Amino acid sequence: MTLATTVKNDVAFPAPIRPVVHFTAPANWINDPNGLIYLDGQYHLFYQHNPHSIDWGHMSWGHATSRDLIRWEHKPLAIPEDDVFLSFSGSIVLDEKNTSGLGSADCPPLIALYTGARQGDIPDQHQCLAYSLDRGVSWTKYQDNPVITAIRRGMRDPRVFWSQDANCWVMVVAYADDFEIAFLQSDNLLDWREVSRLGPMGYAFHEWECPDLVRLTDPASGVVRWVLLISVAEGAPNGGSGVQYILGTFDGGTFTPDGSSPRWIDLGPDFYASQTWGDIPDEDGRAIITAWMSDRRYAAHMPAGRWRGCHTLPRELFLIGSVAEGFSVGQRPVKELTVARTLVERQDDFHVTSNIALIKPGLGSPFADVTISVDAGKTDRLMYEINRSGDFVTTLKLDLEAGIIALDRRRSGPFNNSDFRQVISADGLSPVDLCNLRFILDGPNLEIFAQSGHFVLSALLFSETSEPNLTLYADDGTVRISSDSVHNI
Repeated sequence: MTLATTVKNDVAFPAPIRPVVHFTAPANWINDPNGLIYLDGQYHLFYQHNPHSIDWGHMSWGHATSRDLIRWEHKPLAIPEDDVFLSFSGSIVLDEKNTSGLGSADCPPLIALYTGARQGDIPDQHQCLAYSLDRGVSWTKYQDNPVITAIRRGMRDPRVFWSQDANCWVMVVAYADDFEIAFLQSDNLLDWREVSRLGPMGYAFHEWECPDLVRLTDPASGVVRWVLLISVAEGAPNGGSGVQYILGTFDGGTFTPDGSSPRWIDLGPDFYASQTWGDIPDEDGRAIITAWMSDRRYAAHMPAGRWRGCHTLPRELFLIGSVAEGFSVGQRPVKELTVARTLVERQDDFHVTSNIALIKPGLGSPFADVTISVDAGKTDRLMYEINRSGDFVTTLKLDLEAGIIALDRRRSGPFNNSDFRQVISADGLSPVDLCNLRFILDGPNLEIFAQSGHFVLSALLFSETSEPNLTLYADDGTVRISSDSVHNI
């Protein structure tokens, strides 16, 4: 669960344009994705939700389902707060063998393990259970909650899955204030025993939250690596909150890092509290992730209308590298997005200069999926202006020679917040990587993919235009564009 400062919606900002593909609640506040599971041909998405207000509070679980990760059907509130506990973040498993005894062989229960934060004393956090006997439509809270009384204050965000290696249930949970991840085991989802801990390591100066552990296989060698994801409240590459990951092995009880330094999975400021979907069929084999698309520094102050908060695009995780060179984690938008999108326009083999620009006004939708391939000419600097409206504009600069990408949102829109108004940058990219770029603009959301998926940057933007407009030009000199395409939905 991600804590956010509660504020009243008393700022006179225009409401942001609701995104087309990025998930939002029908109304009111959302943050962390919770309980992600694939079941009966549907992706279930639960999420932290205030059903009463656009501000953080009354934390409960909202619910939506989708067959393609693009179009979502909203469901009734799933796990509301009660008189004792707020319903903070957690995960869901299908107890197919009814190990919990809360269902039957003919009607196996869905089990949600989540953090119960005590009303009036939020840091007093325990792990609670709820179950569903109708495939997630309705939920009953376990009568003997909590199933785990807090081992430490700030114990939260259980991620649960079945381990074939250990032949038992495994829980990965954060000790937020101690910068540790604990691994617990259970035979019945009710009685838990701690078997190991990891940390502190990597960035360990602000709260650790929302851990996840996902198995990836290198298709070339068949080598398996486990990826431990840890959300960190502050200290990400561009300030604020972010998600670091650690590669290693896991035997069902102990996670052993592979010796490489922890890395950030997204270099933008607006990717946090991520979670992967459980029970993806073996024939599919993908690891699919989404995250809260915001930053704890300013999430509660963001411009809002009837809704506040959204999630990133669902993405596929995969290994990049080799056994000899070492691995890292790559990301790409889910293939369903490629199937659903429609080509708006494509141009091949043309030049832009500082005086001759490629202008794409009003693309007809808040959504634009842009792919560009560049051949450096007399200059190595390419500029994109995004959503120019009056004095407001966001600038994306690619410096091919220096290997730098920079997103300037100091004039992005009327949101005058010092943590938001910044230049977001990343370096160390090769010219080849920057010459092939994909970015997806969806209302206030921008996600950039480069370096074969090794580089990803997620950032919120704000403007006063209802349709994206793009202008591409060379910072100085001439740039040859081998291809440029725009899709929408």
